[in-house]
This record gives sequence, C-alpha cells and structure tokens, in this order.
Amino acid sequence: MTSAFTPQPGDEVPTIKKYTVDVSLQGFVGSLTDRAAQVAQAIQNQQGSNLDPTLAEHLQKVAELSQQLQAELDAIKQIDPDAFTKLKQV
Repeated sequence: MTSAFTPQPGDEVPTIKKYTVDVSLQGFVGSLTDRAAQVAQAIQNQQGSNLDPTLAEHLQKVAELSQQLQAELDAIKQIDPDAFTKLKQV
C-alpha cells in the first residue's frame, strides 16, 4: 500500500512508533510449565467441576514436558551462554 502524501518542508510529520516483542524461548517454556501445572492442580481440586478430569492429566503432561524442555534449554546455556543470541542472528 502506498500513500499519496508527500511531506513538504515545514510539514509536521508525526514519528511512527516502532514496537518490538522479544519473546524468549525460556520465558515461554517457564510460563507454560507454571500455568499448565496451576490449571491441572485447580482442576484436580475442584469438586463437581464441569471440566473433564482427564484434562488435568494432559495439562500435567504438558507441565512435565515443558520442564524437560527447560532442562534442555539450561543444558544449551551451559554449553554456550550466548547460543540463543547467536541463533537469532542466523
């Protein structure tokens, strides 16, 4: 999409704000681990809930898998603390 507006000297041109979102893999995995475990625990503690009880099992599995993934990410950081920064540049 192109604009027909061509700024002239003296025109007031607003500065466009730039936003970036830097979501780290480790931050995501940590949040996933915590949240999945919290929800699984809440489901197990609710009496008479309309949620399927097997949902808690799956959420617990997500929490366990994300803990395993976090351990692998930690191992990578031990090998090379800058590995994730280098991978962003590839």
